[in-house]
Amino acid sequence: MVADKVGKRVFLELSDMRERFEEVIARVEDGESVALMRDGRVVAELSPGSEPEIDRKKAVAAVKRLREQMAEWRKTEPTGVTRDEILKWRHEGHRR
Repeated sequence: MVADKVGKRVFLELSDMRERFEEVIARVEDGESVALMRDGRVVAELSPGSEPEIDRKKAVAAVKRLREQMAEWRKTEPTGVTRDEILKWRHEGHRR
């Protein structure tokens, strides 16, 4: 691959990227960053992705707490609206 390398960053012309896509992606997966150039100017950069670190147990517990809080809130907050009123509003303006 025709490229200049500075540290973990590789500078590569777009024409080389088109010809060696799989090799470039493999290098990015190995931790290198690839700066794509056109006419000697960087136009884009590929860098290794990172997956967010999520503690599944904490996330499940947080959702459970939120659901419990919402259930409690629903019990204490009067809506002031009856089911019949909502149904009436839903059909308001409909032709009969």
